[in-house]
Amino acid sequence: MNLTCWFGVWEGYGDLDILPQPLLGQERLDLPHRRYLLYRGTVRDALRFVPALGRTPNLWWPEDHSWFVASEVDLDWTYVAGPLDTISGLLAETRLETRPVELDDSCVYELGEPYQAIVAEAARALRDQGSCTISTPLGTIDGRLAGSGAGPRLEIERQQSSGYGSGRSRTLIGPGQPDHLESHLGMALKMLTQNP
Repeated sequence: MNLTCWFGVWEGYGDLDILPQPLLGQERLDLPHRRYLLYRGTVRDALRFVPALGRTPNLWWPEDHSWFVASEVDLDWTYVAGPLDTISGLLAETRLETRPVELDDSCVYELGEPYQAIVAEAARALRDQGSCTISTPLGTIDGRLAGSGAGPRLEIERQQSSGYGSGRSRTLIGPGQPDHLESHLGMALKMLTQNP
């Protein structure tokens, strides 16, 4: 298919140096809490990112904006928006695990007690001291605030005791957004506890 598309790849991945230079030079797409390198190509070019990143771009859409694909860095699913016949075709595809969602459906991880208290305490340590550690029998999460300017950068390293499910992430935290510290730490903790 020769449909011209735009692709956004989150700039926080640690392995971007193996990708070709963005087709727009150093231009970025700035969205709340994430920045993306921009590329342009055909719809088939979405698969060119898989050998290098192990994944397709986080965002992709055609020039006419008739549909949109979004895979958030910290979630285990992909959203597809588009015309009803396109979405109906995806929902009917038996090779995919799909379900319809509404605009007001939540995609936030819900943490129960005692995890909420642990995350709140770690977020306080991040705000007060610039770093935190959450230790569980399944592994550890280390968080650190770095940089300044428009907002500090939150760096999280998740290390599972078994070696499975480990990872790193970097996220820009805007001024006046302390609640995002808790949500990012909460997602990391949920990922740690869901992959024993």
